Amino acid sequence: MAENAAGGWTVAALQPEAKIPDVYRVTVTGGTEPNDEARVLTLHEDTVVAWRLVPGRRLSEAEWRELLAAEAAEGAYRAALAMLAVRPRTRKEMAKALRRKGYAPEAAAACLERLVRGGFLDDAALAGRIAAYRVTGQRKGRLLVRHELLERGVAREDAEAALAGVSEEEEREAALAFARKRLPQVRAKSALERRHKLMAMLLRRGFPKSLAREAVHEAMSEASRADGEGEEPDR
Repeated sequence: MAENAAGGWTVAALQPEAKIPDVYRVTVTGGTEPNDEARVLTLHEDTVVAWRLVPGRRLSEAEWRELLAAEAAEGAYRAALAMLAVRPRTRKEMAKALRRKGYAPEAAAACLERLVRGGFLDDAALAGRIAAYRVTGQRKGRLLVRHELLERGVAREDAEAALAGVSEEEEREAALAFARKRLPQVRAKSALERRHKLMAMLLRRGFPKSLAREAVHEAMSEASRADGEGEEPDR
């Protein structure tokens, strides 16, 4: 945009954005005539107030660049809120998503800080919810859940705190429930082979070896008693 005769730009109009609460459309001109080269910025109310953006307000070149950066950050923020409405994300995941959408690093960084301040990004709280659901809902072990949390960018201390919120009994019940469900699906020529295959499934699911062994033993014992055979021998 070309500078006006005074070497800057002028706020020509200000109106609320009909579809977005607390957001304004700020029309700025930079030519010698009021309607020359009009540019519309979409800015949050806080920015409008802080900058005193009322019709007639003159902007220097430096101020104009700062407002463009503020508009980019506002756009990133709205995009981030839309993504969070679909599913929760960690800070690392949101940064990656904003980068894919083409937002400049400065705009993305400002957006992330605003999301954290507003409580929309909280890795520790999200990690707690993920850990509880993965273990009790999806029947996964701590080892696999820890790996997922770290991969998603959760700090190690937050991941450990989240896993500490899951009791040993909950993990034990998850392992046993998984073993009970999968046991009938295991095809093997002997009880020993069946035991080994089921054990491998539990280990891949992220359960500790001792807990996996306990769950396999209990699930197979229950199945044998249900068949009226007593505990199934390893043959």
